[in-house]
Amino acid sequence: MQQIAKVNTSTKHPVSVLKRLLTILNAIKNNKGRAGTKEIMLYLKEHDIEFSLRTIQRDLLLMQEFGMPVYSDNCKPQGWRIDTQNPLYEAFELLSAA
Repeated sequence: MQQIAKVNTSTKHPVSVLKRLLTILNAIKNNKGRAGTKEIMLYLKEHDIEFSLRTIQRDLLLMQEFGMPVYSDNCKPQGWRIDTQNPLYEAFELLSAA
């Protein structure tokens, strides 16, 4: 059985976590559809969301495990892309517009 990463929400409200995840997706989308982890971190800082690089990496992996429309492109340096064919992509677009 595959083990799913645990999210520590004990110090953060679940809405804050969701906002961070949606902002990560927007960071990728607003960077011509591909962004590295450092670029994502800078985008988050611009939106007053500050987390370590490692936390952002864990978030990206968690998003991927949960089927959110994000995937690693396995290039050097590693980048992240949005899968516009993913069924959840449309939901992401609706949430981003809100």
